[in-house]
Amino acid sequence: MTKGNSLLCQLISAYEEEGYSISVGLNPLREKSFHGGFSCLLKKDLLENIDQPTIIPPLSTGGGISVDEINFLKDILQQFNPEIEYFIGIAACWSTNALGLINPSAKLYGIDNCSEGSEGKQALELAVKIANKLNINFHAYVGASPQDVPQSLEQVIKQGKTIDFALIDGLHTNEQVYLDFEAILPYLSDSAIVAFHDVLNFKMLEGWEKITLLASQFNFKNKILRRTTSGMGILYRNISAEIEATILSYYQHPFILCPT
Repeated sequence: MTKGNSLLCQLISAYEEEGYSISVGLNPLREKSFHGGFSCLLKKDLLENIDQPTIIPPLSTGGGISVDEINFLKDILQQFNPEIEYFIGIAACWSTNALGLINPSAKLYGIDNCSEGSEGKQALELAVKIANKLNINFHAYVGASPQDVPQSLEQVIKQGKTIDFALIDGLHTNEQVYLDFEAILPYLSDSAIVAFHDVLNFKMLEGWEKITLLASQFNFKNKILRRTTSGMGILYRNISAEIEATILSYYQHPFILCPT
């Protein structure tokens, strides 16, 4: 595999070698696409001989985090240096593999029921293949949250470990996002960070309010990060002042609007 110096170069190269191009980082306003900022996998052979604007269907399973969200997580996780990371919603593993490259010594665990789109199983197989190629210590479990979360963490529990960082990016409903957090709460470390993708973009503020109410009982602080593409939510407890300052640099007051 051809490797460059940057995380993004390594990640894109790994997917391209498996026959996929990545659409990510486009300005949605300019490109007239809600999904412009997020990662979508496109089969490279569909891009051949295209000489005009053409809609190319992406892999039908879920997309991943944007370039700016990779940079955000890189900013905090290189300081935080988690040992155990956990993911609800793997899809083609773009997000998971990005975070695996950020913290190469971390052990990553994830759960996905492969039900999103017609290519869910194909995407998970691709995810595991690329993780192995990039030497990422990743363990995928096929199952559903919340009921299968304990079993997906069986190795972690046996080792007496807990989750230092989690990314929740499963079914985007107010009910499910709360259930996802409730499922991992007993397994979170005393010092932990939990990120929630798409809270604003998929209108999950009702679920977020329930999550923050529960989380506050366990000493978690919370913010909605309007300086991320998807409007991520984040919970954190017992982290350094430096890491908290980095998180807050992605916060913007909800009443600040840009003129049109």
